[in-house]
Amino acid sequence: MKTALIPGSFDPVTFGHIDLFSRAARLFDRAVVAVCTSHSKTHVFAADERAALIRAAWADMPGNVSVVVCEASAAELAKSMGAVLVKGVRGPKDFEYEQELALVNRNVFGAETVFLPSAQELSHVSAGAALHLFKLGADAGGMLPGVVVEALRKKLP
Repeated sequence: MKTALIPGSFDPVTFGHIDLFSRAARLFDRAVVAVCTSHSKTHVFAADERAALIRAAWADMPGNVSVVVCEASAAELAKSMGAVLVKGVRGPKDFEYEQELALVNRNVFGAETVFLPSAQELSHVSAGAALHLFKLGADAGGMLPGVVVEALRKKLP
């Protein structure tokens, strides 16, 4: 059984993330979305809140998908699960960054990485851009599921 581990901070989860999860679920027998904490970022939502938002935002999540909070490094988790890391890339900058991480993950942890290019219509979507728009009072609904917009309204009035 081939397992995909899709790690990220998902703070907040966007339509681009959900598209990535959905595509990985079609390509692999099992897909595990790993909500990770980045120590270099200040998170809007706690990891368990982010996991709950993913579940709520993706109401039609297929049965071969699960969402977990990742306490260790994603590469270590992938290796322990016998999973392949799956990362979405929107363009050359994302690819360059993710390729460097993939090489480290392979050489240090023995974890392989597969890249999935973003859907063209979602290539402009990022959590950072969506948060920026939201904080400006602009409509971020084209990037964020409604449940996420509502959660942000409660968290960042």
